[in-house]
Amino acid sequence: MRQCGNASGSTLWNCSRVEAVRVVAGSAKGRPLVAPKGRTARPTLQHVKESMFNILAGRVSGARVLDLFAGAGSLGIEALSRGASECVFVDSDFRCTRAIERNLQATELSDRARVYRMDVYRAVDMLGNSGMRFDLIFADPPYEKGHESALLLRLADGLLLASGGMVILEHSRRTETPEAIGRLVRGSVREYGDTYVSLYALGSEGEE
Repeated sequence: MRQCGNASGSTLWNCSRVEAVRVVAGSAKGRPLVAPKGRTARPTLQHVKESMFNILAGRVSGARVLDLFAGAGSLGIEALSRGASECVFVDSDFRCTRAIERNLQATELSDRARVYRMDVYRAVDMLGNSGMRFDLIFADPPYEKGHESALLLRLADGLLLASGGMVILEHSRRTETPEAIGRLVRGSVREYGDTYVSLYALGSEGEE
């Protein structure tokens, strides 16, 4: 779980390397990532991230990616490193967006990225209204705060998801996700200890 607090408005921030968090593959393979200190951003566990991208396989290269509740940007940066054409990162916490920018600079991936410090739900509305469509939408909200259902409901009209695209939702094993909501259909749920990952696609395009 990548979890940041609300933006404090302070310009004082610190970053530290998160234990064993590195880019797994691609142009930035092996590069360490940083996350903000304080109300800690906890990046997706390394083995969970590796498994996610093994599942996604050929979907990543050339993909347009959206990373919601982005934390330190670990998932979006992994996608860019593996050849995604662009990634939009969204987090409401100033410390997180600064960490994302620092990680993008360190991995030399800034030219294909945009970083928004704003409420995730407002960002979903803004991006949808702008006509943007994404092939992969990563969402890793704070566990057991009700964001899973709220976010799926906001994405349920399918307007942000390109044809053949996928929503990858990380959540606690104690949180049940719906089999279908609006135009989104859950294809599978992958289990990694306390962390579960639900995969959604449009209509009959769900992951088997």
